[in-house]
Amino acid sequence: MRKLGFSLLVWALLSTVSALANDATTEPPVRGAVLHRVAEGETLEELSRLYGVDREALEEVNGTTSVSRDQTLWIPPSSKGWPVHQVERGQTLWRIGTAFGIPLEQLRQANGFTDDDNRLLPGNILVLPRAEKPQWTLTEKVAAPSASAPAESPAPSGGSLLGSQMTDRSQRKELSSRSASPTPLKPTLVESPRLGTWVEVRLPDNRRAWVRSEALVLGSWQPQGAEELIQTARQFVGVPYRWGGTDPNGYDCSGFVQEVFRLSGHQVPRMADVQYQELNKVETDDLQVGDLVFFNTDGSGVSHVGIYTGDKRFLHASSSRGVIESSLEESYYSSRYVGGARLEAWDTEGSAVLTGSQDDQ
Repeated sequence: MRKLGFSLLVWALLSTVSALANDATTEPPVRGAVLHRVAEGETLEELSRLYGVDREALEEVNGTTSVSRDQTLWIPPSSKGWPVHQVERGQTLWRIGTAFGIPLEQLRQANGFTDDDNRLLPGNILVLPRAEKPQWTLTEKVAAPSASAPAESPAPSGGSLLGSQMTDRSQRKELSSRSASPTPLKPTLVESPRLGTWVEVRLPDNRRAWVRSEALVLGSWQPQGAEELIQTARQFVGVPYRWGGTDPNGYDCSGFVQEVFRLSGHQVPRMADVQYQELNKVETDDLQVGDLVFFNTDGSGVSHVGIYTGDKRFLHASSSRGVIESSLEESYYSSRYVGGARLEAWDTEGSAVLTGSQDDQ
């Protein structure tokens, strides 16, 4: 028994030492250093030019004078200083990394971010670990992405931070057919070869997964018009209802509205009653595409909200059916209708202009 106890103690000590050693390898040798995995044919000279770091510094930090494929190297900060990028509204680490061709983990390392510390605010300054500031390469239709930088992979698909739960074209067509619109809408995608076929994303439980790029619903850092907002909203038709939900794993009514507006470059308050209170009121006969419509469904005042799509119809997250499109003339909704309200950013034609007047609550 004593021998067994001694053996367990030794095993525990060795495990602890091993764990500490593994943790130590993840700590950068100098502040702001980033990891680089060597690709086929890459040399220290090429890495020196890419990052603007002297070859001697690379050799000293990594204790090597040559490199081989898949070897992991620490790249110390350039003595001349790496270029920087000023964050604009709606941009995320992934968008910035994808546009500049810089791996997400390198952005985190160079700027001292952790996996749980990725929030960016307009005006933030990010260090770009490169010799020179790369060109912004995303060619956008309407929006830009917000998941982590991809590499092509045959791995199975997963959920998306900003995408719907639809993971292939057949599912999207099936869900689109359930809506009132007879024509399936294409998702808002970025036309960029960097996306590849599969995109790495982070799931709500913080696991990483892969999803096909065409299944993503992508956000925009530029304010979009009402028609584009409705197109974005339709991508979520079929997503289930979840009380308090604010992501494609499940929405409640106001969470759905807030997320659609956010993805379209606008901000509205979180709760339905606050949305109605703070937005400009609109008479029923004057409703335009992109306006919000409000209902009293529980007798307590404004308790439900949807996005007006025209012809007396609206998209909303129903507690019984998930995200659907309904008619204001249905007896249930017509008897509980409170009124409409409009985002200040919409002009008389329903197009978007940047005002920044709303608070995201």
